[in-house]
Amino acid sequence: MDNLETLALVDVPGSSRDLRAMQALARDVMSADAPASRLAPLERGLQRDLDALKAAADAGFKGVEYLFPYDYEADRLVAALEGNGLVQVLHNMPPGDWAAGERGLASLPDRVGEFQDSVGKAIEYAKALGCPQVNCLAGIPGDGVAPEKAHGTFVENLKFAAPQFEAAGIKLLIDTILLLLNSHTKATHWRKQIKIRHNMV
Repeated sequence: MDNLETLALVDVPGSSRDLRAMQALARDVMSADAPASRLAPLERGLQRDLDALKAAADAGFKGVEYLFPYDYEADRLVAALEGNGLVQVLHNMPPGDWAAGERGLASLPDRVGEFQDSVGKAIEYAKALGCPQVNCLAGIPGDGVAPEKAHGTFVENLKFAAPQFEAAGIKLLIDTILLLLNSHTKATHWRKQIKIRHNMV
């Protein structure tokens, strides 16, 4: 399921007027009979997402966020953003194999090398897109991974990533309600462990 389908299908009780408007636009774009139907799957996905960006701009939005930009060449996304007068405000770090159910790499002890490689990729895209902040996905450790091991891996990976994002002038976010992090207090504790004050939230 691509980013646009996720937006169109998600059910958020009490959602804001803006979110409901975006969902309606997404459904309209998804249901439209467009020439993109004759394109290859990746190109068709790109055309659909570009149409969604235009629809967002037409609805009066000035900034956008979406899950991941990595399937597309950065310069094509930049052209779409600039052409529609939009600012990219957030995207996530690479998640691993999203289609297979992976939701990040940061807490996976056997994927440290892949996580470290993903830091550079996330920074490269964020800089190209002019995106000021990137979200780090903790991931879902396997059943055989002790919680302490997963926590330790997460902290060490953030220690690796945070200085690089700081040097690039990009704020690194961690989600305080996702998976490993179950409270703002715990997130604040880990932030102190990592000893990065200014570019992590």
